Amino acid sequence: KAGSPLKKASVQLVMMNPGGLRQLPVRKVAETDEQGRFAFTGLDAGKYQLSAERQGFLRQNYGARQYSGGGMPVLVDEGQNVKAIVFQLTPQAVITGKVLDEDGEGVAGQPVSALRYVYRGGPRQWSTVATAPTSDIGEFRLPDLPPGRYLVSSNARNGVVNRRPFDSSEPLPSVPDMMYATTYYPSATSASTAMPIDVGAGGEVREIDVRLVKTRAYRVRGRVAGDGAKGRAVTMTLTPRDGGPGSAITGAVFGSDGQFELRNV
Repeated sequence: KAGSPLKKASVQLVMMNPGGLRQLPVRKVAETDEQGRFAFTGLDAGKYQLSAERQGFLRQNYGARQYSGGGMPVLVDEGQNVKAIVFQLTPQAVITGKVLDEDGEGVAGQPVSALRYVYRGGPRQWSTVATAPTSDIGEFRLPDLPPGRYLVSSNARNGVVNRRPFDSSEPLPSVPDMMYATTYYPSATSASTAMPIDVGAGGEVREIDVRLVKTRAYRVRGRVAGDGAKGRAVTMTLTPRDGGPGSAITGAVFGSDGQFELRNV
């Protein structure tokens, strides 16, 4: 119930400005009682940061305007008792579902992400805020989500650097390979055509099943030129031109001639 005392919450206190090299950093933890109360005693004067967390709730810094904000320091003067510190913990939101192949069967070990529209040093964009792999039957659970609007995607597993040398004289295949694309709920290959999911505080949204889409996969070959690349480890990276949340594809440069190949494009 909103506003009710919350017992067994863990409250952490950290000193932000230890005085001198000989003073050890102060870090204490207290658990709330039946009335949701906590106390820290015997503190030196200084500036402290407080945070609280409990299973099923979002972690919060004292005085933070947002769930992931840095919060407000608590100033303690010599001989002062600081009272009336109140945390309003918000219940976590959860998204659950399955990742299915083209035959409707669950896909095990498939990475799943929750993305939220945020500002990251420029215009708003979809950014990953939670990830989890699917179980042996293709089920996933994305917990610890603040209330808001999300996209859910199952990421193509093609972002690992390929460090195996390749034969540049080998002809490229005449027919592209087929692979699962990064797929957004319910079955979209682009964030712009995906269906957003709204979740409230403490809400659990179920049956968000992502049906994977197969797509053509190409190879990109080329050569890195220049004296700066000689004798050095060089990695090539291919990222979506539109700046979307798709996985980057990377590959290593091999040989003295600077040849590289990127697969699963």
